[in-house]
Amino acid sequence: MTNVRFDGMVTSLEDVQDNPARFATRLERAKRSPGYAERLCQSAGGGKPLRLVIRRYGALFQLARWPDEGMHHNPDLCSFFADTTDAGSSSITGQEAIRNTAAGLDARLDVSLTVRTVEKARRENSENATLHAESRRSAPLLGFLRRVWQDARLNHWSAEAQRDWGTCSARILAALGDGKMNGKQIQDVVHVMRRYEESELPIIKAEFDAFLGRIHATPTTSDRCVIIAEIKAIDPSKYGFVIRLRQTFETFYVSKTLIENAA
Repeated sequence: MTNVRFDGMVTSLEDVQDNPARFATRLERAKRSPGYAERLCQSAGGGKPLRLVIRRYGALFQLARWPDEGMHHNPDLCSFFADTTDAGSSSITGQEAIRNTAAGLDARLDVSLTVRTVEKARRENSENATLHAESRRSAPLLGFLRRVWQDARLNHWSAEAQRDWGTCSARILAALGDGKMNGKQIQDVVHVMRRYEESELPIIKAEFDAFLGRIHATPTTSDRCVIIAEIKAIDPSKYGFVIRLRQTFETFYVSKTLIENAA
């Protein structure tokens, strides 16, 4: 376990990830001046502190890898380490479906975030058939989740004492950054739920309700968004399955086919 430093204090990265509300005021001050936090993963060997980006997510802040400095972090101990030779963490061509940018991920999914009426969709597809043939590749939702998991180094074990949803959600947010999905700001269309804490339930619910409130449906269009959260249970129902999330009492209904494909 290694530490981070900001606003004149030193604490463990895990504590910041698990308790973002506790450090919000200090991180906000550090974001204003000097504009970054520091990771101390190389300090034991005499190495210098490494800068970390401080990103705001609603009322909270998360720490992210400083652009182009991932290779300087401790590869055995630090979750911010990134191997520049890893093809999954860099863009190969301009046609790449998911790209890494200084701001965060820029993803194009093969799932539309705005579903239009059949008549309009058919007309648009006909008019733009040639353009789409030349356009950037797209990735499925599962491919997007795999990429985020990999960029967040959640497919590695870095000698942490534990890994709970607080750690996972913080790393996912850091990997997403201030990026884009299908041309839209990623924070507007992707909601990563924070760790479940009973005392924080009203805030968790308010954040989730605010996100769902941005999803609109009209006679001609219907919005779609992505939720990344901790699954509490998957229960059979009359017409398929019900997914229950750890952080909310909301229920989500899915088909048997979708659950079988996911399994």
